[in-house]
Amino acid sequence: FQMLGDDMRGVHYELAVALAPRHTQLLFLSGSVANPQDVVAWLQRIGRNAVLIEHRERPVPLEEADLFGLPDSQFVKSNNFWARMVGRAIRAELAPVLIFAPRRAAGEQIAKAIPSAVPVREPLRLTPAQETAAGKELSKLLRNRVAYHHSGLSYAARAGVVEALAKSGQLNVVVATMGLAAGINFSMRSVIVTDRRYFAANFEHQVEADELLQMFGSA
Repeated sequence: FQMLGDDMRGVHYELAVALAPRHTQLLFLSGSVANPQDVVAWLQRIGRNAVLIEHRERPVPLEEADLFGLPDSQFVKSNNFWARMVGRAIRAELAPVLIFAPRRAAGEQIAKAIPSAVPVREPLRLTPAQETAAGKELSKLLRNRVAYHHSGLSYAARAGVVEALAKSGQLNVVVATMGLAAGINFSMRSVIVTDRRYFAANFEHQVEADELLQMFGSA
């Protein structure tokens, strides 16, 4: 729903909605759109019987935590910044943690630095089917209850393995690109956003306020 306001993709979503057959039932969901009444008014102008259902109370209140104010974990032996931050979050009982990274490469790099720095007491046992879908590299991380998640992975690896394990509470850390924030794939105890800037088509972009709300909404 919130992607209607996106500079690049919004027009395509808007056209899909406007040109959808009248008998098509549409359900828009979002936790970050500030002016849903304007969208309802637009839908009514193009002939749809739109109704706004709005809830302003969050069943699970969001709380901010200062990572720099949390004590270091004596079990984390690493110079990697994010590995140390994850160690602090786990020690403070803020896990499982969902980390948003601006790029695939950055996300994988962060995920790979965590297992050696934050040892897991009970390694995760994967089924042969899960190992086949995830591949050797990701399977190694999953055994340490860590994963990365981005569109470069196959659907079987993303939805069938990483998302399924996250939903069942089997993972301590998932490092994902910002695309995950647009959906409702899964939620975790805490969310960390590593950067408010990202590059697309050789241009630097700022993460918008509604995008940040979508990310933090996964907590």
